[in-house]
Amino acid sequence: MTLLVGSCGVGKTTLARKYADIYLDLKFPTQREWLLDRLTQVLHGKKRLVLDGVETMPELFPILLDELYDSKLGPYRKVLLISSIAPSRLRHFTPEVAKHTSIAPLSPLLLDELGAKGDIDRLWFYGGYPEGGIFLKRNYSSWHQGHLKRLAEEELPRLGMPLDSQLIELLFEELAKLHGRSWNASSIARVLDSDHRKVDALVDFLADTFLVRRLPAYTSEINKRLVRKPIIYLRDSGLWHSLLGLNGLNHLHEYELAEISWKGFVIEQLLAFIDTQDVDYKASHFGTSSGDRIDLVLEIAGNTWAFQITTAESIDQKDTAHLKKTADMIDANYRVIVARIQQPVEHENHAIANLRWLLDEFKDVRLW
Repeated sequence: MTLLVGSCGVGKTTLARKYADIYLDLKFPTQREWLLDRLTQVLHGKKRLVLDGVETMPELFPILLDELYDSKLGPYRKVLLISSIAPSRLRHFTPEVAKHTSIAPLSPLLLDELGAKGDIDRLWFYGGYPEGGIFLKRNYSSWHQGHLKRLAEEELPRLGMPLDSQLIELLFEELAKLHGRSWNASSIARVLDSDHRKVDALVDFLADTFLVRRLPAYTSEINKRLVRKPIIYLRDSGLWHSLLGLNGLNHLHEYELAEISWKGFVIEQLLAFIDTQDVDYKASHFGTSSGDRIDLVLEIAGNTWAFQITTAESIDQKDTAHLKKTADMIDANYRVIVARIQQPVEHENHAIANLRWLLDEFKDVRLW
C-alpha cells in the first residue's frame, strides 16, 4: 500500500480523488463504519480504494496488516492512504506496517512542476499551495488567512496539537519573526506563557505536519567554535509572506527581507524535491562564531555539498573565495552558489547556479 503524506491544503485529497474508485474520509464516523463493515470485500475487490485521514483511525493499521497476511492476492497495490502527519506520529504504524508501505510525500508546488516557463518570482512570493495565489493572485491574502484559521481551529487540534486556536495563531506569528534565524524557544515561551521544552515540542509537532522545517547545525570536530542552534523556516514562502502582511516582492525588498526569504525558498525547493527521490540524506547549516556561514550542507550518497544562497544577480571572485574557504572547513566535495543569475557556470567540483539549473542537475541519477 502507499501512504501519501503532506501538509493540510497541499492538494492530497484533490489528487487522490482522481485515482479513487472508492474514496472514504475517515474523519467521519459514518465512513469509518462503512469501511469496517465491508473491509474484506473492498480490499479483495478490483476497485481502487483511497482512505483519507488515516490518523483519525489508528486501529486501521493492524487490521490492514491482518488482511495482508490473509490475502494471496496482495490487495495493497490498489490502496492509497492519506495523512497530514508524519508516519512516526501515527499510532500503530509499526515497523511491520512500514515494511509493507511506500511513503509518497507531497509538498507545495515545486518549480519543476510549473514547467520550463514557470514564473520563479511568482512561486517564490505566493508559495506553492495550489489555491494560495500561484494561479490566481487575488486569492493570496484571503486564502492564506483562511488556511491559517483552519489550521488553528480544525486541522492541527484534530491531529493532536495540544494548544488552543488563539495560541496556535500566536505561535505562527512568532515563528514568522524567527524565520531564517537561529532558533530561540525561550523567546516564544515568554509570549505563550509557557516553557522552552513545551515550545520545542510544539515546533517538533509542526515539523511533523510538514509546516515548519528545523534545519539543524552541522556537527564537526574542526578546531572552531561552531554555531549550535538550528535555524527555523516556515516551509511555504507564501504562508510566511502572508503572516508578515506582505503584498508583493517589492515589500520584501522594502523591508530588507528578500535575502532571508530567498534562502528559505531555495532550501525548501531543493529538499522537497529530494524527498520525492526515496534517498537518505542529511541536511544542516554550518556557522562559526567568527561569521563563516554555509546556508545548506547536504550529505547524500557519500558526498557533502555546500550551498551558499543569495539574491545577487552576479557573483564575483570574492564570493567564490569565501565559499571555498568555508567549504574547506567541512571538506565538502561540491560547492555551489545559488544566485539569481541567467547563465550558470560549472566547474569540476563547484558551480555558480540558478535554481532551475540546480534542480535539473539533481534529477541526474548519477548524483545518488
